[in-house]
Amino acid sequence: MKRGIRVLSLDCFPFSFSDKRTKMVGIVGRLGVIEGILSFSVSVDGDDSTESIIDAVKRSRFSGQIRVLALNGTVTAGLNAMDLTRLKKDLNVQPLAITRKRPRHKLLESVARKRLGRKRSSLISKLNNSLETAKISGYYVQRLKGSVKPSEELVELCVSLLRLSHLIASGVAKGESTGRL
Repeated sequence: MKRGIRVLSLDCFPFSFSDKRTKMVGIVGRLGVIEGILSFSVSVDGDDSTESIIDAVKRSRFSGQIRVLALNGTVTAGLNAMDLTRLKKDLNVQPLAITRKRPRHKLLESVARKRLGRKRSSLISKLNNSLETAKISGYYVQRLKGSVKPSEELVELCVSLLRLSHLIASGVAKGESTGRL
């Protein structure tokens, strides 16, 4: 892995389903260096996460420098699905959705259908069908089909930055960081 490859990790603040919006925090870093923090808001159970991420990155001083987008799963702020294909195309990044537990696509689609309706759940289904999953360094890594499988070193960097995003988001929201990635 090139030492200077920049990764943006994103995680959302803790929220309640009665909230209309929540903040997301992003950490831009590379091996051994944290270079910056981004923050922006998305709607809870909305459909604006992809557009919000694209806008935040393009407005930042890191626009054009980020090569990998590390996400804590494929949805954020409840069921606000992130369109990894569009993120890759519009930002020229490799999006990676990284989780501790095996993704449960059918359950996610079922919950989305019950809470958000058939149209929104079909978007999640389409997203899930565009991904392939591999277990790397003890984590489940989802990437777009046909994209390069990330190295263990890259996954470990992504996980450390995601952990930092999570700690900052929960610490700012609650006064003390809680939980784990």
